[in-house]
Amino acid sequence: MAEEASNKLQKRAWPWKRIIQVVLLVAALVVLVPFGTRWLHYRFTHSITDNAFVKSDLVNVAPLVAGHIAEMLVDDGDAVQTGQLLARSDETDYRRQVELAQAGVEVVVRDRAKAVVIAERSARGLDVKIAIAERDLAIAEDGYQKAQNALELTTRNIEEGIRAATDGVRSAQATLDKAKQDYDRFTKLFEEESVPKSKLDAATMAYKTTQANLEIAMAKLAQAEAARSRIEIAGHDLQSAEHGVERARKSLELVRLGHLEVEEDEKNVELLAA
Repeated sequence: MAEEASNKLQKRAWPWKRIIQVVLLVAALVVLVPFGTRWLHYRFTHSITDNAFVKSDLVNVAPLVAGHIAEMLVDDGDAVQTGQLLARSDETDYRRQVELAQAGVEVVVRDRAKAVVIAERSARGLDVKIAIAERDLAIAEDGYQKAQNALELTTRNIEEGIRAATDGVRSAQATLDKAKQDYDRFTKLFEEESVPKSKLDAATMAYKTTQANLEIAMAKLAQAEAARSRIEIAGHDLQSAEHGVERARKSLELVRLGHLEVEEDEKNVELLAA
């Protein structure tokens, strides 16, 4: 009986031990799971190696101009900020260069004054030359226009004269042909004693007159055709006038080019002075 009672007591105490063990296990899991999770996350997201390096930033500092350092204002390892003065350069060489540059500026200013005087004189002289060249060009262009008008007028008058003289020759030839027919007809009739001699004399006079008129008309035509030489002369005059215009234009261009060179010199002088 005693042994059965002891067994019953052991069976009743066992569930409490299990509960305590379960509670402790759960508590351990609660504590260990976060750390385990972090370790696993770190392990899978980071590399582990025996070679380790320390990251640092190296900045090369150099002056904008070459020269010697006269004074260092910081030491190695000092903390510095953007814009902080680190060292002072020796200014001796640069001051000497400034003095030389100032002396050069003074020379340039003196040269500019001389150049301005020369440029002003040249400009005034060139203005006069330009005015003369423009006047010469205007005269040459006017002469060219007159020569062109003269050529057109001469050509038109001579061509009209030739046409009129040609028409006169044709008319005189037709009149002569008609008078020749009348003369031949009256001569035959007179020989046949069909007409009086007065008729034949009249026909003869008309025939001779028309011959003379034809000769006059042909002389006028020859004179009109000979006048074609005046067209050639007018053409030569036009060519000479055209050459005169070309020469005047080139002269004006040369003078204006000289004026542009003077203006360019003045600009250069102003740039040097600036």
